Amino acid sequence: MTWWEVEQMVGYIADLEQAMDDWSLSGSQMRHEQRAVDTLKDKIQRSLDQGGETDRKAFLVQLADRVEVLRQQLAERLKRDLPDRR
Repeated sequence: MTWWEVEQMVGYIADLEQAMDDWSLSGSQMRHEQRAVDTLKDKIQRSLDQGGETDRKAFLVQLADRVEVLRQQLAERLKRDLPDRR
């Protein structure tokens, strides 16, 4: 994974964190974001498994922690979103 990809992920995660803070996502949007966050989690984990630079690895660990918090928040909010589920 390149630094550019990591920077793109950071921007996406920051935007999603802001949307979650603002409660601006509908149930269907949250389900979509949940799938995207799961994909990010897997990509970060693959990169961590490959090893590499120590500073990048430390940054990816922090990023993985942020992604996990988002996953938990999305899962919790989607539990409450029963009327919109299909």
